[in-house]
Amino acid sequence: MPTTFNKIHRLKRLWTWEAFVAQYDAGPDIKTLKANYQHPHHKPNKNTVDVINALHEREFPNPFPAALEGMFDLYEDLHRRNGDLSQEENIDRMEVFLRHELNVTGREQVCQARMLWLLGDMLFDRCLGARKRNQEQRMLAYREEAIQAYQSALDILEQAQLANLVIRYKLRQNILACYLNASKRRGVWMKDPETLNYFHESCFLTRTKELLAEEPFQWSIARNGLRFASLLESAEEVIYFFACLLKVSARFADFDYQPYQAPAIGRSKDFVWARENVLTDERVLRLVDECKLKGKTR
Repeated sequence: MPTTFNKIHRLKRLWTWEAFVAQYDAGPDIKTLKANYQHPHHKPNKNTVDVINALHEREFPNPFPAALEGMFDLYEDLHRRNGDLSQEENIDRMEVFLRHELNVTGREQVCQARMLWLLGDMLFDRCLGARKRNQEQRMLAYREEAIQAYQSALDILEQAQLANLVIRYKLRQNILACYLNASKRRGVWMKDPETLNYFHESCFLTRTKELLAEEPFQWSIARNGLRFASLLESAEEVIYFFACLLKVSARFADFDYQPYQAPAIGRSKDFVWARENVLTDERVLRLVDECKLKGKTR
């Protein structure tokens, strides 16, 4: 689900600030909107979240039926409490129901794809559970099923042209996460052949750049690109994605900067290679200056 930060950026493309606040009777003033628009670390209050959610749904409606979105919410609630055996049984029942519904013929493609997505999420979580219990064969079996579900959902949406870049990217990200979590269990992380094969075949970094070209405010996507560029030890890609972060906010030049609901770059091992080998103090300052210069010439 898009963050409030991303939603405000999408909506701001439609209106001036004055026209923006004219869209609702009671809600954040221009100063509050700008704070949420400019600062990735800013935590929006409930009123702002509610107003922005309503506007975003009006202008950029969710392509998936509300009833199916409710099933995602229900599953998330059950999964959060899955230490309770009764909740695990309820998850099992939900999976049985979901598989039954997927076999019903004549269903709309968008519904079919969304149900496959939910099934993929359930299998992905089972994969993680098996990994924690050191059940490698079961983990790999769940991984393959999850990948198949996500890929089937992606194929349906792409063939029917029912999804935007963000949705397609998210599904590819989920598939990659399946590979990463299984390969991490074997202690090889990004050097696992299966993981690397999918990473390159799916053109993951290229897809990431395509999404950022369309929505450059998506700092979490740029951060994800930087993460993989660092893991792959690609200096060129590190510079590219770090520059994307700086275009969102110069605060990212500080590796201790912590955006809302994400750890600082300086606190994650995944960025160590980038920090130590590419993002020297001198280069970071130069990139900051370049981003400022480009911003002035727009």
